[in-house]
Amino acid sequence: MISTVPSMYQKLIAREKPILVSVVGAGEFGRQVVTQISYVPNMEIVGVADHDLETAVSALLMSGYKEDEICRAETLEEAKQAVENGKKVAVRDAMMLCELPADALCDCTGSPPFGAKFAYEGIIRKKHLIVINIESTVSVGCALSRIAQENGVVYTTADGDQPSLIAGLYEWAKCLGMEVDVAGKWTTIKTNVESDLTQKRTKIGYADGSKNQVEMCCVANITGLVPDVKGMHCPSLTFDQILSTFDLEEKGGILKKHGVVDAINCLDSENRFIVPKELRGGVFVIASCENRDFSSAARTKHIVTNADGSRVLLYRPYHFVGIETPMSIIRAVMYGEATGAPLPTPVADVYAVAKRDLQVGETLDGIGGATVRGEMEVCTPEKIATRIPLALAENVVLKKPVREGEDLTFDMIEEPNDSFIWKLYKYQIGECTL
Repeated sequence: MISTVPSMYQKLIAREKPILVSVVGAGEFGRQVVTQISYVPNMEIVGVADHDLETAVSALLMSGYKEDEICRAETLEEAKQAVENGKKVAVRDAMMLCELPADALCDCTGSPPFGAKFAYEGIIRKKHLIVINIESTVSVGCALSRIAQENGVVYTTADGDQPSLIAGLYEWAKCLGMEVDVAGKWTTIKTNVESDLTQKRTKIGYADGSKNQVEMCCVANITGLVPDVKGMHCPSLTFDQILSTFDLEEKGGILKKHGVVDAINCLDSENRFIVPKELRGGVFVIASCENRDFSSAARTKHIVTNADGSRVLLYRPYHFVGIETPMSIIRAVMYGEATGAPLPTPVADVYAVAKRDLQVGETLDGIGGATVRGEMEVCTPEKIATRIPLALAENVVLKKPVREGEDLTFDMIEEPNDSFIWKLYKYQIGECTL
């Protein structure tokens, strides 16, 4: 008798119970996760959390639920009763969602302190964590991934966000025996533009470069690839310049080594686009292989190659944001697989750098704030012992003055005694237990 293995879709629709999901953060990404789940077979939303309760309600309304099907819960008891009565819940306190029945939790916020605590609380309650909060993942994701394994659940970055999609290209190439010379993304980096501090923190983080550092550092800690130089190169390149530029210096490129992460700026020095709009949200890897059939197949199928066909540019021209995230949920819940899990030990981190001259007594305000930005570097024992990760540079007070552009170190600040993300980071580097 021949047995057949059901496809992912067949397995999904054959489940006796739907996959239950709660989402924190109902901004653009989180809202897209919530609304798309309403179209996914055999997957349902349990609750949505947002500091603005009506934003959470709006995401549920956009998913097709009626007002009388939604409970605005102010207490955990109220939320639990609503779920038992078949209603969807909207809450301000995201930690309530850890206590409600769900197979998976999605953190669509960008707060490192919140992300660390929320992920931990969800994991120890045996819930899978699908995180868009890479701001938290970049510095404590390795610890959270280890804790998740110990608890039999998955901690993963989310498809739809670029780190997970880059990790997918990397895995594809490595499983086929290729070497990955470079993994990266297209992005938009404007030069000589002052950050508008009235904008949302996410936009400020992109403007000062920190978000690109964080995203690619997540890729580094998933794949083991490292930045070639502090802060990456981030060159402005047209499509046909990519392979020759991302090559070794002795071959006319800019790299000191292969096996690195980097990003391509879609703008030239005068902030004009030099990359087609179809690629501006894309991700890529540069892969190489000595197999003669590799180069032959690449040329036959019109894949972009170098002169001898030994290196190819493999790319996905888009990331579909929250619309794709249910794929990570399905893989976590049904297969126990991560689409982008950090390694047990980080290979890189994004460290805090002063945005301006800072004075004694000032409070650092983290990514997207007015005091610090981040630059990725390879982790070394010396850096781990002295440098402050960007994820930790929030709500801490300076005890020494810092010059603009100076790297922040632990001896410059008053370490907080009650910060969970600080404790989790120290657990990750082996300085304490949880």
